[in-house]
Amino acid sequence: MKCIALVIDINEYEHNPTLKNAESDAIAIANKLMSLKFEIILLVGNDTIYGKYLDAYETLCDKLFQNKYDVILLYFSGHDMMSNMSDCLLLKDTASM
Repeated sequence: MKCIALVIDINEYEHNPTLKNAESDAIAIANKLMSLKFEIILLVGNDTIYGKYLDAYETLCDKLFQNKYDVILLYFSGHDMMSNMSDCLLLKDTASM
């Protein structure tokens, strides 16, 4: 079985409350997924801004087009919200709502 995961954490925000455990949670999940033979794209630390997220997402999409995966997983540890009945991930540089 071929598996891939994009794992993202954001502890510190420019315009939203800081979280305490997002990075450690994301790293723990990434380590567990690696032990399960997932290929990991890891985006952690204080530089998880919109541009870096787009780069990681583009890397994931490129890999999906080049390879056949049985499982694709996105793990996000950070703030989110719902807007117009759609879930939204809040990146470090997202303006406060």
